[in-house]
Amino acid sequence: MGINTHAQQYFNVRNSLHSFNSILTSVVQDNHKYYTAGICLDSINYIGGGTGYIIWGIKFAVFDKNGNELLDTFYQRQDIDIYTWDSKLIKQSDNSFLLAAYATDTSQYYLMLYRFDTLGRVLMEKQYHKPVCSTANSAFWRLKDFKPDGNGNWLMLSTIKCNSNHDLFLTKLDSAFNVIWHKQYGDNVLNDIAGRILVDGNSYVISGGRTNNNLTSKNFIYRAELIKIDTAGNVQWTYLSPASRLTNAIQDVIKTQDGGYVYCGQGDATEYLAPDGVSGVVSFRAW
Repeated sequence: MGINTHAQQYFNVRNSLHSFNSILTSVVQDNHKYYTAGICLDSINYIGGGTGYIIWGIKFAVFDKNGNELLDTFYQRQDIDIYTWDSKLIKQSDNSFLLAAYATDTSQYYLMLYRFDTLGRVLMEKQYHKPVCSTANSAFWRLKDFKPDGNGNWLMLSTIKCNSNHDLFLTKLDSAFNVIWHKQYGDNVLNDIAGRILVDGNSYVISGGRTNNNLTSKNFIYRAELIKIDTAGNVQWTYLSPASRLTNAIQDVIKTQDGGYVYCGQGDATEYLAPDGVSGVVSFRAW
């Protein structure tokens, strides 16, 4: 957890919280307290035919400056699983917290947006339906990044699966969190995986990666990917790293003082040397 003048310089606290399983994925420091959010299992519900079905929900917990638990609560629905693996709490000027998520039920996927008060109570819940590939057996929708664009709007970057391959999917919301537009980017055959989105003046830079993994039996190739778009979602330029660099999807990107971009992530590739596509060498490296 963070270090600042209003908190202890060091603590290491293990807390089981009050759920079967809790995984904290985000922390915000405010008013001498740490506000955290993540995912949790808190009950077992039952759907058709008495089949047991575990429901994932949102964990919201608060700790004091020494790491002592002040609040432990959760939000859960009977009809959908809610996931916040890549989500970050965003503190608002009214002392509430925004948290984006994605969810799934037995038929399809959704993007979700929540506003919590300081006691973990849900003040707002918005559910966004995927405009393409609505059936769960041919679709996937995973939120990767959510942030303001500096002009009163908000951006939600996701990986979407539509039938056979994955694409990058950007949703732009207005100040009331209503959809302005959806835009889909990617190759018609290869898989594109979302990373982060960078707001760069009047442009947005989408980062991620492109791969032929799961589409071929040998020589899997991963490439880092940057797509610069205007505020209407129109592509200005696209960058793909050379295939020989063995770079997987970008995990974060920043703009440099000289106007360029620096990205980071993981090196990754699988090259099968045998003609039968069975024997191979796997390479992982940081870059």
